[in-house]
Amino acid sequence: MTTLFSDSSQPFYKFGETLFLDKIEREEWVHFLMDQFKSSGKVISEELAGVIVDRTGRHSYYVQYYARLCWSESDSTIQPQHLESAWSNLLNDHLPVFRQTADSLTAYQANYLKAFCAGEKQFTSQRVLRDYNLGSPGNIKRIETTLEDQEIMNFFPNQHEFAEPYFEPLFRKYFL
Repeated sequence: MTTLFSDSSQPFYKFGETLFLDKIEREEWVHFLMDQFKSSGKVISEELAGVIVDRTGRHSYYVQYYARLCWSESDSTIQPQHLESAWSNLLNDHLPVFRQTADSLTAYQANYLKAFCAGEKQFTSQRVLRDYNLGSPGNIKRIETTLEDQEIMNFFPNQHEFAEPYFEPLFRKYFL
């Protein structure tokens, strides 16, 4: 999305100021979900509302999407099995998009994602380069740039994350 406004070949280049919004805080989401479930005649515990928020990485679209799936699973009180069923449905709903994205990954990109899922932090270390077959240290920046351009990952100064919350569980299921 950033490319639309920052690339001179795009139609909205320098159209306006780019604002980066922080994610809504976990506690605010939890209370919001509890209130919304209550206003519809259903009950969700603070703990289970927190699971919804945590699984979706506080991504607004997915918090609401997952909550709606959970809401439809129950008649009155949301139980852990409703969350599991709804999460499975969310992953299945996004499987075609995931497969299309995963099919476009190069071996280096897939290996980088494997290392990331394994908790590696020093991608340019000789051990990580060797263990995950990532090529040279110079290759890491190219891999990261491509993963960010393809909107698979977000790279912030002190944090790297998958752009979509469904990607990591599906990647783990099909690649690890």
